[in-house]
Amino acid sequence: MAIMIDGGLKVIRTAAVTPVCVFSRWMHSVRPTNIVVHRAAPPSPSYKGLELDFENGKKFYFAAEFLRVRSPSADSMRTTADGKRKIVSGRRHVQILGIEPVGNYGIRIKYDDTHDTGIYTWNYLYELGSKKFSYMRTYLRALQEEGLSRNPVRKKYR
Repeated sequence: MAIMIDGGLKVIRTAAVTPVCVFSRWMHSVRPTNIVVHRAAPPSPSYKGLELDFENGKKFYFAAEFLRVRSPSADSMRTTADGKRKIVSGRRHVQILGIEPVGNYGIRIKYDDTHDTGIYTWNYLYELGSKKFSYMRTYLRALQEEGLSRNPVRKKYR
């Protein structure tokens, strides 16, 4: 697997994963062969998107905002007392500061809003890519129902 960041190639060696149980929920059935992090417009040192090529030929591009609002971290998956999932709003302009491999099963993405606790497994990223448009429509509908926006809230200074 290789991670390409800003034109430079960083190769990360990963061992083949042999499933112990065929029915295992955590079986690594899909793995990326290439990861490219796309830079935001200069002079920004951050990144706006992530592109993954999987070994089965599928290729997905993710905007930083989409990955941030679908973060698998505990604070992004919180629910309210009535069982509704907490909506992460105001992340239209969020950028990726960096990514790092986590074992043989995923990556951790660090964002410029200081969020860096979510571990994106290869299977989760594949699922996000396969259902990206459905998930984004659901997110936009939820924002509208709650009266929230993708744009960050501007602070008023006196």
